[in-house]
Amino acid sequence: THDALSAFTSLINTNQPNLDHLLIAQTRLRPTIPARRLLQSPAGQALLSLDLSGNHLAASAGEFLQQTLSARHALGTLRLSECDLSHHAMAGMAMALRQAPELRRLDLGNNQLDDEALHDLFELSAGCPIEELDLMENATSVTSLDTLARSLSDLRKLSLNLPRRQHHVAVELEDEALSYGFDALEHLILGDNAFELWGFLFEDRDAFPSLEHLTIETLPRQEEQLERWVED
Repeated sequence: THDALSAFTSLINTNQPNLDHLLIAQTRLRPTIPARRLLQSPAGQALLSLDLSGNHLAASAGEFLQQTLSARHALGTLRLSECDLSHHAMAGMAMALRQAPELRRLDLGNNQLDDEALHDLFELSAGCPIEELDLMENATSVTSLDTLARSLSDLRKLSLNLPRRQHHVAVELEDEALSYGFDALEHLILGDNAFELWGFLFEDRDAFPSLEHLTIETLPRQEEQLERWVED
């Protein structure tokens, strides 16, 4: 409630003037004036990490973050999973990212982001030094990989899965190639349908010259597919 947010703001300003990490997840927080005051408070200006996961920020997320991150130049981690983010919030989100030049870790998992949304976000926030990005459970396709490779040159850890498709798509991807490589990417984490990225992982190895760790959350069910993974 508004009263609870006001009381909490007063509490942390009095008792935690040098607050480094703030987690306000799954609280039904909305981008209201008391919420802005909380993050604009003296204790909030030196945050190193902010977790707003599970709150209904939706289309107002970008504007909300712009108004609250303007003085938070030390912010290195921002988590916005399950915040109902869609393409409507991306222009404002891009401006917010440009106001956080120290940001290294960004969690956008479990939202409603598609290829167009990611293109708008990272094209408008070009130069953002993100090193770890979580995009699990969004509506992205293989097109997003080019956007990420082109826009995030410092990216070292990426988590994503592609939407479930028809079986023939995996075969078609083997004939494609990325226009841009992930030169700095060291750790790639793939979700349930990792087999759809087969062409990029094993046919276009130049796209991942620095890859050292590959995490596959669910292996292919078919035995012949699994044997092929092991061989490569």
